[in-house]
Amino acid sequence: FQILDDRVVPFDDQAVAAECALALGLRCRPETAVASIVTFLKAEPALLVLDCCERAVAGVALLAESLIDEVPQLAVLTTSREALRARHEEVIRLPPLSLPEDGDVLSAATAGDYAAIRLFIERARSLGVNLSADESELPTLARLCSKLDGIPLAIELAAGHLIAFGLQDLVTILERRLTLVDVGRRTAEQRHQTMHATLDWSYGLLSDIERLFLLRLSVFEGAATLRAIIAVTAFAPLSEADVLQSLARLVDKSLVTTRHLPTGAAYRLLDTTRAYAMGRVEEGTESAVLSRKLAAHLLDELTSSRRIEGITTLAEAWLGESCPNLANLRVAISWASSSEPEAPMALDLIAGATPLLMQLSMLAECERLAAQGRRLLRAVPQTSSELEMRFSVFEGTAALGTRGPAEDARAALEDGLRVAKDRADIHYQGLILSGLYWFWIYRGEPTKAIECATAIGTIDVVPDASATSICAHYVAIATTQM
Repeated sequence: FQILDDRVVPFDDQAVAAECALALGLRCRPETAVASIVTFLKAEPALLVLDCCERAVAGVALLAESLIDEVPQLAVLTTSREALRARHEEVIRLPPLSLPEDGDVLSAATAGDYAAIRLFIERARSLGVNLSADESELPTLARLCSKLDGIPLAIELAAGHLIAFGLQDLVTILERRLTLVDVGRRTAEQRHQTMHATLDWSYGLLSDIERLFLLRLSVFEGAATLRAIIAVTAFAPLSEADVLQSLARLVDKSLVTTRHLPTGAAYRLLDTTRAYAMGRVEEGTESAVLSRKLAAHLLDELTSSRRIEGITTLAEAWLGESCPNLANLRVAISWASSSEPEAPMALDLIAGATPLLMQLSMLAECERLAAQGRRLLRAVPQTSSELEMRFSVFEGTAALGTRGPAEDARAALEDGLRVAKDRADIHYQGLILSGLYWFWIYRGEPTKAIECATAIGTIDVVPDASATSICAHYVAIATTQM
């Protein structure tokens, strides 16, 4: 049974015992409630279930300890967003429903192995939607359940929209973070009828400092390291100590999830919680300050990371699949690109990221960002020709690696070669001519490939301490010796 109602009002310690006694059918004064409950429960072994204890954690902890001390044969089961931290407590954290992971092969036979997909299909069928585990729809269904973070309530509510929108449109709506009026069970408690009401409930239990921190944390797309969180969110009125304490409290309250990576812990708001928090962040000053701080932090990180170009293990630690920086980098570049005064920051972010992406063979992302950088350069007057050269070579080389000898890959490389010659940059001339050599090889035109190899051979490359010149030197050697 549930002893606490839906009011988002903290219970005092005595009130918890009194509510429990009332639920057990006991008539007593608040000050004698614990004694009355003890007398009632001593009669035989019992299991006492206390639901939604996050609103009265201290009171529930005191009550549970008192009852266990006085009634040894009693077992107490509590549900709460945070641990009671009571004596004899054993915490079992309930993860979201299971979802397919990267690399998993989805099929009609295996779809039911994932609890999130299974629940969505069952709920859809109960609403009269004939949603089968058709293999052509499974990737879309998996993406939908992933966007809902495997949360049972969110999955159930989303299934209620299938009749109106269909599976693909529902995914699009969620990915665009458009607000839907949730279709929950009429008989459910009010806070369980919509995701917004559920999150309102949790938000109402936070302190003012925790609320502000939660809203600031929503600037991160996906996960963030502790270093990044402090750099971006610790400004007046939040101190670094406030940030650390609030982060720990939100982890305790299950509003922030943690993931331990080789590079350290990463913290993440679930997508549903982040969308809710973003809706509460005031447009204007606070939002712009957070976006600028995130972009500036990533730019600082990229600037310091340039020393690791050429060292794959270190590059992977910053931008590899196990590190959360890539999703946040996309958000920061998108924000900076959309504001003319911030365009130079967007260009610097792209310039710092593309070499690492190339180094880690993340070619599609590298091509996309480099192409975006070239478009942005056309809109920003008086920019450096070096950036044009760098973006051209990364776009062309990445395109060559992902799509073969496409014409736009050749055009980008030739644009870069023109700028490199204008700048008398022999290192980039070597890199670009090497890319063009392979372009013509892939196209089956050896004569033009030999022309590129001959041109490389005429470049007097003397390697120095920079990764670029070393790369150009060895590319030239490898190419001319073929």
